[in-house]
Amino acid sequence: MGLGSIGKSISKAVSSVGKAASKAVSTVGKVASSNIGTIAAGALGGGPAAILAGTVLNKVLGGKQSGGLEGIAGLLQNFLPADVLGAATNVVGALAGNSVNQALQTLQKEFGLPKFMMNDVQKAVGQVLQQLEKPVAQHIQSALNEVTRGDFNHTVGQIAQEIVKTALDTRGLGMGAGGDWRSAVTNATSKVLGDKVTRMAQLSGEISKLSEQIARGEDMGAGLERAAKQKELQGISQELSGMISAVVKGIVDSVGMAVHR
Repeated sequence: MGLGSIGKSISKAVSSVGKAASKAVSTVGKVASSNIGTIAAGALGGGPAAILAGTVLNKVLGGKQSGGLEGIAGLLQNFLPADVLGAATNVVGALAGNSVNQALQTLQKEFGLPKFMMNDVQKAVGQVLQQLEKPVAQHIQSALNEVTRGDFNHTVGQIAQEIVKTALDTRGLGMGAGGDWRSAVTNATSKVLGDKVTRMAQLSGEISKLSEQIARGEDMGAGLERAAKQKELQGISQELSGMISAVVKGIVDSVGMAVHR
């Protein structure tokens, strides 16, 4: 994949969630014996949250080594929705934080970024991740981390490369400008990760549509009961998007504050 592939993968998520919806509905049927179809019984369980979280992580990470939507959702299906959403948010937060750290190390070792600036930013990012980390049982977080590890590491490298390239382009290396490192690091992080926040917000609307399709695929009855379940599913999707956006935005803001101290 090229330098901009992570941006493309999230952008593609917006246009391809409709296709993912039909796959998600079939996933519900395939693993119903493991209680992912608990909507029909009137209890959300982890099923819908697992599908929604699995869809987001699959699109963000590429899903080549994690088993895709079915692999991630299958792992999460028996956990409570709060744990599912929290674990998924922590994965995306770690993805963004590790990407920034890796980019800074490359900029410092290969392009002369001052070491004190690298240290300041890494410390700030670590602190904000610690503050925004969602409380999740360790065995749940470890299981999700393990199933997504290969795709996670690959995607971190891609995002880090994109941040490095954007920082160097901003600074004007090779064009005789030799711009300020503070602006270069701030602008690169804001642009690369800030774009992800915007696309996550767009993805939220698409995931809401997905939740409706999941709901229509279940025997939920009619009238007020069905409307209530659809509303609950939409609430889950909006909560996940909001949690992820808050973490990524927190990292972007922490970088800006650290380099301008």
